Amino acid sequence: MLSQGLFTADVLYYYGDDVPNFFFLKEDVKDLGFGHDWDKCSKDALVKTLEVKDGKPTFPDGMNYRFLVLPNETAIDLEVLRKVELLVKQGLTIIAPRPLKATGLTNYPQSDNETKLIASRMWGAIDKTTITENNYGKGKVIWGKDVNTVLEEMKVKPDVAFTSTQPLTALDYIHRHTDDMDIYFVVNRFGRKEINDFAYHDIETLPDRYEQVECAFRITGMVPEIWDPLTGKTILVLVYKEVDGQTIIPLSFAPDGSQFIVYKKAAITPHIIQIEKDAKKFFPGNEYDGQEKPFLSIKNKAGKIATTIFEPGTYTMTWSNGKVTKQTLKTSNSSQKISGSWQINFDPKWGGPSSVETDILKSWTLFDDDGIKYYSGTAHYKKTFSVNPKNITGNKVWLDLGNVSEMASVTINGHKLAVKWSAPFAFDITDYVKPFANQLDVEVVNLWPNRLIGDGKMPKEKRLIQTNIMKFDGKDSETFLRQSGLLGPVQLSFISHKNF
Repeated sequence: MLSQGLFTADVLYYYGDDVPNFFFLKEDVKDLGFGHDWDKCSKDALVKTLEVKDGKPTFPDGMNYRFLVLPNETAIDLEVLRKVELLVKQGLTIIAPRPLKATGLTNYPQSDNETKLIASRMWGAIDKTTITENNYGKGKVIWGKDVNTVLEEMKVKPDVAFTSTQPLTALDYIHRHTDDMDIYFVVNRFGRKEINDFAYHDIETLPDRYEQVECAFRITGMVPEIWDPLTGKTILVLVYKEVDGQTIIPLSFAPDGSQFIVYKKAAITPHIIQIEKDAKKFFPGNEYDGQEKPFLSIKNKAGKIATTIFEPGTYTMTWSNGKVTKQTLKTSNSSQKISGSWQINFDPKWGGPSSVETDILKSWTLFDDDGIKYYSGTAHYKKTFSVNPKNITGNKVWLDLGNVSEMASVTINGHKLAVKWSAPFAFDITDYVKPFANQLDVEVVNLWPNRLIGDGKMPKEKRLIQTNIMKFDGKDSETFLRQSGLLGPVQLSFISHKNF
């Protein structure tokens, strides 16, 4: 998905003339606001291939930007300055300080004199304070304004913007486009901007949460779809609204979750442009506090629009063709904890006991049995649980395993579901759960460090693995034991849903 078409960015930065030179990470460019992406180019690319089309810096492959930014330096490569002057005459806008001299000693001092002559023509009366712009040829030179101000004055909206009812919401994105499709990859990075406030070993303690947001994409006249990067499933977006050059979509992200939002050229069909819940705004301009899960989910399945309602209330939906529909949920959704005794089966070939029973779901590293404490591999958690028939009639049923380290798959009444390797470890078991007794088998796989640590305490002839990796040897090896297993809490959720 992310190798198709061309990258979309608003600002082109020139590397500069220092040696060595590095291409920074996205977040290392601090002066550019969220929603505006950037790219960098070398001297070779700028001098030999960069041109101006429709006032934009453009490369032969079609990559184009709004303007060019030069480094905040008073010395510049003369060959670069000559090319930039030519491009500005042709319509390019640049943000750059006035150069005072040329880099290097080639043709010195004539090179410095030519630099000053070009600078006097291009920068004119700019003093960075009272005068910050100079029109030159068909283009413009700017010094004394930051990139965000220039973008705003050029009326360039953010490529992606979002609003959230929760504090500290942190999304990130990348955008690529082809001749007939725009591809946005959007990720939930809640807590990641606070990483610098934590010691390295505390990063895993940062909070994760669901995010309910309204995302505004700088695109109109195209039909949006959601493509799930984990399953490959595609869903036609039925709730969106075009406003002032942007398409606004309500999106729900799992902890650390991601989605492809794909815009395609297709006939625009009736879709929901406004939702109210109990006479308050739900979309757009949500007036409700953030929730762990969305209030409702609207999807198109086999020609029918399936609405899953998570919170009770009356939902009024206005369509693009003027139609108004309502859905009401009077009763709250319910849940059921799965507790009691679990049977855990380990593989004796890898040092674990064949079977053990426990009433508490805890990390394998907390068991007294060394065969479990240092176990690495696959274990099966088995139990029988009962469900009240009233809870599953007309409801969707989700099984949430809670915390799992590291991977899990579920077999419910003989039906094996897909493997999950990231949170949330939740499975739709609607089609497989039955009234009263149900058989559950949760297959969990962890990582190798615990086995390496356990083997490090044993004579070589008794070790279960053979490796030259001694990373976890020594008296402090116990501190590297990794939390493993099914940690829970495990519960069922019974969710109301209606078709209309």
